[in-house]
Amino acid sequence: DRWPAPVPGKTLHLPIMGVVMKADTNISVILPTVHEVDIFRCFCPVFLHSQMLWELVLLGEPLVVMAPSPSESSETVLALVNCISPLKYFSDFRPYFTIHDSEFKEYTTRTQAPPSVILGVTNPFFAKTLQHWPHIIRIGDLKPTGEIPKQVKVKKLKNLKTLDSKP
Repeated sequence: DRWPAPVPGKTLHLPIMGVVMKADTNISVILPTVHEVDIFRCFCPVFLHSQMLWELVLLGEPLVVMAPSPSESSETVLALVNCISPLKYFSDFRPYFTIHDSEFKEYTTRTQAPPSVILGVTNPFFAKTLQHWPHIIRIGDLKPTGEIPKQVKVKKLKNLKTLDSKP
């Protein structure tokens, strides 16, 4: 309550329980956050299903994000990982997964259940090779803030659940 605000490069004298603690704030470089994703812009095409997506991420369910560009794919994957903040996402996530990735065979095999991972892809080839995954999000062109997509539908084909967003 009475402590002064910390200032980079200044020494603070902090009284606590009758003792004065000396805190040095000499930091040579102050780093801002590396990158913050605009969660609302990324979730705009699938806004009506954001609670379901939050639950899937929280439970560590395997998810595939299919987007038209690497930037949209990676930003959406990072938004999914960050949507459970302050909890930490403990599974694997690949913002931009390609056919040249070392785990390509492991993730595309149908002999075992998909691992707990969130993949971001742009290659249309993945629409066929990952169709056995339980949760697929297809995102068209992301709209500017404030616009709601014309068509969002959930498809259920046997065990396949696909969230399809078309502009």
